[in-house]
Amino acid sequence: MDWFRTGFPEHSDRSARWVGNMETKRRLIMARVQTNDAVEQTSADLSAQLETLKADVAALTSTLADYGRAQKEQIGATAEETYEAAKKKGAETAQHARKQARDAYAGAEQAVRANPAASVGIAAGVGFLVGLLTARR
Repeated sequence: MDWFRTGFPEHSDRSARWVGNMETKRRLIMARVQTNDAVEQTSADLSAQLETLKADVAALTSTLADYGRAQKEQIGATAEETYEAAKKKGAETAQHARKQARDAYAGAEQAVRANPAASVGIAAGVGFLVGLLTARR
């Protein structure tokens, strides 16, 4: 049985290759197992990162919604203040225009009462000019 331990002399090269091939296969299997473990670890890491990313996106969405609401309220308050200021300024301007119109009317009435003939002549002249301008068109 000595030939069993040493192998056949004519096949010693073949058995060395067989042993080498077995060692190569063992290494490939170990590499594949390590790769599978690495893939499983990478998949787990990737899943954890995706969950973290989902949570971050949800938090960012919530923050942006809160910011949008705050901006809406601030813009609404600013618009309301601007509207009220414009309304007040418009009322003041209208009041001032009414006063000026009353003063102009009172001044014109006093001028007509002081010089009725001149007022009639001025009114006739203005009427004549308006008639000429509208007749040419």
